[in-house]
Amino acid sequence: MVKMDVYNDENDGLEVLNKWKKMSKTEIADLVKMYEKSKGIERTLLDKYFSSGCQQYFNTADYSNGNTKTAGYKFCCEMLGYCKWYNQTWFHITMGVVGFILMICCIIGSCCCLCGGRGYGGKDSKEIESSEENDD
Repeated sequence: MVKMDVYNDENDGLEVLNKWKKMSKTEIADLVKMYEKSKGIERTLLDKYFSSGCQQYFNTADYSNGNTKTAGYKFCCEMLGYCKWYNQTWFHITMGVVGFILMICCIIGSCCCLCGGRGYGGKDSKEIESSEENDD
């Protein structure tokens, strides 16, 4: 398992991050389960352990590029919720749907404004009535 001695300096954060990079998926899952079951002083020690690694994780290219398959993402973003909300997948999907709905509303609104009150062939309804009266 992972050694839980924690010192909040930069070198220890790098050591923690390097340990995370070497972990297998089962080790990551075991550590997540251990964190979820922890209470009291054990939880406090685990929080310090993860926070030192997360501070370094946020400076990596994996975080900047949005790589979701790393241990750092699993621990810092999913488990602890430290990641920025606008860097998460659900936000991008939601904004895409909202943008699509706004685009459809703009198209419908434009069609209604441009075609509203017009007869066939692009003439105003008043012009159609006056041309019918002149024909008589």
